[in-house]
Amino acid sequence: MAQEMQLIKSAQSGDESAKEKLIVLHRSYIKDVASNYCKRRLDWDNDDELSIALLAFNEAMDSYDLSSQKSFKNFAGMVIRSRLIDFFRKEVRHDYVSLESNTTETHENEERSNIIENQIALDHYKKHLSINERAEEISSFEELLKDYGITFESLEKISPKHQKTRDKLVYVATYIKNHQAFLNYLKTRKKLPLNELVLATKISKKTLKRGRKYIIAVTLILMDERFNYLRSFFALPSDQSHPVYGDNKIDCNLSKEDETIE
Repeated sequence: MAQEMQLIKSAQSGDESAKEKLIVLHRSYIKDVASNYCKRRLDWDNDDELSIALLAFNEAMDSYDLSSQKSFKNFAGMVIRSRLIDFFRKEVRHDYVSLESNTTETHENEERSNIIENQIALDHYKKHLSINERAEEISSFEELLKDYGITFESLEKISPKHQKTRDKLVYVATYIKNHQAFLNYLKTRKKLPLNELVLATKISKKTLKRGRKYIIAVTLILMDERFNYLRSFFALPSDQSHPVYGDNKIDCNLSKEDETIE
């Protein structure tokens, strides 16, 4: 809760990265609220209602009163439902005018109204295009993680708290990405060859076990060009040398026999 309030405070101060983190953390909630209101399962790639819900969540971040006794999630849910109501009312009104209006004057007034509304919608679209694109990227990553038994929400909890540990795990992920035998093992077995990684990276098996999911997630991000935004979200360093021992020259190939070892 304290972390959420700090992120909201930063977002209201203009910190775009804080806004993006809040969207990531509440992405499932946004979808659930919109789906429950629409009485059907919504898809990020195909349903305008989720775009409306995302814009409403962004509005909620900006307007939430930090001193309020009401939880942010409840407030955001209320804003999302309110904006969906406005959206559907507009759709009904548009359909009604299209079917019932016959006079030239009414048609001209409606046309002017539509021009104004379309301009407003276009402005919103341009402003939040990057947010929608990032939501699609996160959705693709979320689907990929499922193959490895990892949820996107769990990554926040399992992310190492200490920078030194994080650097070690990122190094291991980079090592796997750059060595085809290790990469093939991960893709086919959906797990890590821990013994071989200990030999190759000189990092303890205990550390590798604890950071297993984080290593896999970072490896998936590194090996897929679709995840440019997520690379920045995980703050992956450009220096890929060993964080403790310097640039590691060990090359540990996995034979078919070795692939039974974890």
